[in-house]
Amino acid sequence: MIKIDKLLKSNRKTVSLQVIPGGQLVVRAPKNITQYELDKIIALHSKWILKKKETLKNVFVPKKNYSEGEQFLFLGKNYTLKFSPVAGSIILDDKLYINPKKKDIAEKLIVEFYRKKAKEYIVSRVFHFAIKFGYQFKSVRITSAKKRWGSCSYKGNLNFAWRLIMAPPEIIDYVVIHELAHLKIKNHSKEFWDKVAELMPDYYSRRNWLKKNGYLLDL
Repeated sequence: MIKIDKLLKSNRKTVSLQVIPGGQLVVRAPKNITQYELDKIIALHSKWILKKKETLKNVFVPKKNYSEGEQFLFLGKNYTLKFSPVAGSIILDDKLYINPKKKDIAEKLIVEFYRKKAKEYIVSRVFHFAIKFGYQFKSVRITSAKKRWGSCSYKGNLNFAWRLIMAPPEIIDYVVIHELAHLKIKNHSKEFWDKVAELMPDYYSRRNWLKKNGYLLDL
């Protein structure tokens, strides 16, 4: 039997399985789920879980110390953190510059910077594709989601994780197209993936990139 390393229960309605760097299995489940139901779901997905565990067992992403010289991803490119006198608190140029006077709150500044840029960039891409393909949505929100890169509510509200701004532009576009397609089809049926392929014929390679490299898009 596959061991659950971390079980998180909440008011959610579905079960989510995630294998994180290091090979640990994280399960998010409804509060009232039984152990029997959990075991059944894990057994059903055992092949996928074991494959992911093997892939990620020796992969460890060290937590950021927010010290000079560390690398930070932005739109798929790495930028070196440097503490240097700048106008304001933080500037992205050839490096990621932070005013040395703000060194103690570097983490806060970087997260705020990512959230702001994610809102600007991702919202612009949503409008671009919505206009191009004739889709209508209600709102766009940037979230702190750890598990989902994006989501689409039944009311037409689109949500995207701010961490997505670390990904290359073509990967962000895939997530945007994915959620726009959910405006038409709310599930992940063959019909849904056919719709995604219609909007973005090469979506599969982008989807695979995100599956293999998504763990890198974190602080």
